[in-house]
Amino acid sequence: MLVFGEGAVLEGDVTPLDTSGRLYSVSMEGISVGDEKLNIDPSIFKSQTLGDGGVVIDTGSTYSVLAKGGYEPLREEVQSLLDPSLQRITYSQEPGLLCYKGQVDRELTGFPAVSFHLAQGADIVLDTSSMFRQMELDTFCMAIEPSNDKMSNVSIIGNLALQSYNVGYDIDGGKMYVQRINCELLQS
Repeated sequence: MLVFGEGAVLEGDVTPLDTSGRLYSVSMEGISVGDEKLNIDPSIFKSQTLGDGGVVIDTGSTYSVLAKGGYEPLREEVQSLLDPSLQRITYSQEPGLLCYKGQVDRELTGFPAVSFHLAQGADIVLDTSSMFRQMELDTFCMAIEPSNDKMSNVSIIGNLALQSYNVGYDIDGGKMYVQRINCELLQS
């Protein structure tokens, strides 16, 4: 549901939002897998110069994209959890994604939540349906990919990561609100 103006609900955890450019930028301070905070230098997610680095909220992007210094530790942790029991494969239509043989609902029962830690304590928590995407009947891939050279180390929090959240933007106040919601309740 999309609501503009006075009817918009601004509830949940708050993080600073920068809209000074054409994009909606937030500050990401780290990533955790379960209770383990990954060893990522927080400067990886900082905007270095105009157009270089930073973290953007983009609901028009299906996948999330992380600067390589953030992506590599996450990929390594996911591989350490999944490689012992699942077969890693290359998915021909998306060869850059980390993919496995199987079904998300069956193979990833008990997989720990992945949290994107934003400034001021706001978290975006990815469960398996936000973290992975079923590509074919027997193939699923991580719904996060590395930033490429053309992207200038910009990280993107995409649609799948936000799918279980009510996201509110207070443009004038420079704030973004994130609140986890049960989407099934909205459909009834």
